[in-house]
Amino acid sequence: MTPRTTILLLAMPMMPPFTVAFIVNRIHRSVVRNKMSQDQDNTQITTVEVCGFKDCKRVGGGPKLQKLMKEIIEEQGLADSFQVMPCDCQGECGYGPNIVIDGKLINAVSGRSAVVQALGLTADNDNNQ
Repeated sequence: MTPRTTILLLAMPMMPPFTVAFIVNRIHRSVVRNKMSQDQDNTQITTVEVCGFKDCKRVGGGPKLQKLMKEIIEEQGLADSFQVMPCDCQGECGYGPNIVIDGKLINAVSGRSAVVQALGLTADNDNNQ
């Protein structure tokens, strides 16, 4: 644990709960990314994180969007190149559903064509919804 992380953890009781959750999420994601980059050999795996909190979930995010992303990735034959996983709130609830691809936040990803575009894939197998 770094000194900066220790200071943040000590200051957390004075912060609103949403801020604490946001900070802890960012620290966790940073640790996970560092671990994943150390574990990878020469294989480049794109990490896709899907927000599953209530506002994003209400507009089509969460498990429903994760399932759609996995289906599209498998259809394209890229299951070994992408890792789809849930993430905590990204703090941009009004613009959801939100996803994070390799650390880059992307808003309003709903529907098949938006997923294909966000993942940077071709629309060969794309049947717009």
